[in-house]
Amino acid sequence: MLSAFRDAYRLLTAATRDHTRGKLSKESEKIVELVRLIRSARMIHVIGVGRSGLAGKILASALKLAGYKVSFVGDILAKPVRKGDVCIAISGSGWTPTTLLATEAALRLGARIVAFTATPGSKLDRLADLTIYLPGRATVDTTHYIERRIIGRHKTPLTPMGTLNEFAMVVYGIALGRAVTANDPKTVFFSTVDEILSHAERNLDWVVERHRDELIELVNILVESLNKEQPRIFFAGTGICEYTCYMAAQRFMHLGLNSSNLSDWPFRSEGDLFFAVSGSGENILTVSLARIAKEDGLRVIALVGRENSTLSQLADTSFYFEDPALRVPFLSVRAKREEGFLPVFEVSSLLFFESLVAEVAEKAGLTEEELRRRHANVE
Repeated sequence: MLSAFRDAYRLLTAATRDHTRGKLSKESEKIVELVRLIRSARMIHVIGVGRSGLAGKILASALKLAGYKVSFVGDILAKPVRKGDVCIAISGSGWTPTTLLATEAALRLGARIVAFTATPGSKLDRLADLTIYLPGRATVDTTHYIERRIIGRHKTPLTPMGTLNEFAMVVYGIALGRAVTANDPKTVFFSTVDEILSHAERNLDWVVERHRDELIELVNILVESLNKEQPRIFFAGTGICEYTCYMAAQRFMHLGLNSSNLSDWPFRSEGDLFFAVSGSGENILTVSLARIAKEDGLRVIALVGRENSTLSQLADTSFYFEDPALRVPFLSVRAKREEGFLPVFEVSSLLFFESLVAEVAEKAGLTEEELRRRHANVE
C-alpha cells in the first residue's frame, strides 16, 4: 500500500533535481540572462493556461514578493503589453494554442519572449528569445500503471501527463523569485531548487511514516467516491495555496472525482469533502470555511504547517508539513516585502496532492489514457 504515492513524490523530486543539475546546469547562463531581462523590464507578463497557467501564477506571485511589477495575461485586470516588456510563456508541450496565440500577439507588440517548455523545437521554443527547458514529456503512456511496475517501467516522467514539467515549473518559479534579488542569481537559483526539493522530500517521507493510517483511509475514501453517487470535493487556500489547490482540483477531476470550486459552495451537502490548506493553520478565510464545512457535515481534511493550529484542531484529518517560512496573517499589512520567503509548505502540499492522485489511480485501476480523456480539450 502507498507504493504509487511514494513512487510519485520520489520521482518528481528526483527527476526535477536530475534535470536541474544536468541539462539546466549546463545552460546556467540562461538563468543569468533571464534575471537580467526581468530586472530591466518595465513590466513582466506571464502567459499560460490550465495547470501550466497556475504554475505561472505561482511564478508571478514569487516575482511580486520580490518587488517586481507582474501581470498575468488573461486576468480581468491584466496590464497592456508594451514594447520592451518581458513575456514569460509556459507550456509543457510548446504547442498549446491559447498560449501560442497570446505569445504571438506579444511578439507583434514588441515584447521580449521567454519560454518555459519541455519540448525543444516546439513552436513556443522557436518563438522565444530565450528558452528554459523543463523536464518531462508531452505524450501519454497507455500501459496500465501496475503493468509498468511489473516490467520496471513504472517510474514514468508523467504521473500522469504533464505533472513533472508543471511541478518543476513551480519549483523554478519560486527559485527565480529568490534569484532576482540576489547578487549571485545563478548560485541562489540552483541552491534554492535543492533546498525546496530536500524539504519537500522530508515532508512527504514524514507523512508516509507518521500519517500512514490517515493517508490509507483518505485513499480509500477517494476510490470509493469514484464508484458511487459522488460527493463534491472542495478546496480552499489563499495566496500560493490557492493555486496549488486548483492544480490538485484539476487532477482530481481527471481521476473522475467531482471537483468543485467555491462558486459551488452554496450547494455543499453533508458527506462532501473539504480540503483546507494553510501553512499557519490560522488563515481567517480558510478557517472560517472549515468551520462552516464542519457544521454542515462535510469531512474536513487539513494540510497545515503547524500541528496545534486552529485548522488542524477543526479538521477530521490533518496532515502536517514542516514549514520554515515566517507566516504573516493574510489580512495584515506588510511593513515591507518578505525577504527570502521560501514557500516549502506550498510545494509540499502540491507534492502531496500529486502523489495522492497517483495512488488513487493505481488502486482504482485507471490508466493514463483514461485520465487524458478527462483533460480539457480546448486550450
